[in-house]
Amino acid sequence: MKTTLQLKLLPSPEQHTILRETMHAFNAACMYSAEIAYEQRLASQCKLQRLVYYEVRNCFGLSSQLAIRAIAKVVEVYKRNKSQRIAFRPDGALVYDERIMSFKGLEAVSLTTSPSPGSAKLRHFSANSCLLVPSHALSLSPGRF
Repeated sequence: MKTTLQLKLLPSPEQHTILRETMHAFNAACMYSAEIAYEQRLASQCKLQRLVYYEVRNCFGLSSQLAIRAIAKVVEVYKRNKSQRIAFRPDGALVYDERIMSFKGLEAVSLTTSPSPGSAKLRHFSANSCLLVPSHALSLSPGRF
């Protein structure tokens, strides 16, 4: 049985910047993949992945799994309506799964993020401050995680 847990991250200003950069790179990769999907009329993740995977990794600096998640997000939206171009906001949702997010005990989480400018290494965000709250208590404000 899977359980969904909503949590609120309490990142430092530097960690906030890292997460925002990753979110922007992820959604830029979604926009790029969506253009190719629209031009080619592709709603198959396998076929779209063959066309854009390496460009998404190289141009947007995403890890392998983040690139796969970006392509999957595009296909999921594109399958609903193939007649319209898809647009993704820079601050749109970034879907994490167990390969790019892991809990370190009850108070910390590790997230794979994009590399910093000028660096080829992927960064791993570790927050030692996570606030676990009931889902009804969460409210997101602009610019906050």
